[in-house]
Amino acid sequence: MDIDAVHVYDLGTRQERPLCRAVAQAAQSSAATRRPRDKHDIKWVSKRPCLICGRQPSDPHHLRFAQPRALGRRVSDEFIVPLCRAHHREVHRSSDEVGWWKQAGIDPLGFAQKLWRDTHPLQQSVAEKSDAL
Repeated sequence: MDIDAVHVYDLGTRQERPLCRAVAQAAQSSAATRRPRDKHDIKWVSKRPCLICGRQPSDPHHLRFAQPRALGRRVSDEFIVPLCRAHHREVHRSSDEVGWWKQAGIDPLGFAQKLWRDTHPLQQSVAEKSDAL
């Protein structure tokens, strides 16, 4: 999408005018990055044991490094993993989330993808079909 080609229709003047560059860039980046939400998936993940220590109940943690930052937008629910309250606080206090996971010796992205596929099997079969084409 060419950012310079984005226009809006101004009702006051009844003419098209170029959209400001910053808004156009934000619209482009948010359109490119899907951020699906699923309340049922969050509840299901919170019933899983903590990835680090196995305690239950757990808090669903959104992996902040999994998607580009967006103003006022959380990472997609595709990228959540269960952490007990203590480890959830610890990872949020950490300045380097990727390093925190490496130190724990866990691949959180792989685990989050497995959890998402377990709760969304229809989307998985559609993705497999498109890969086969």
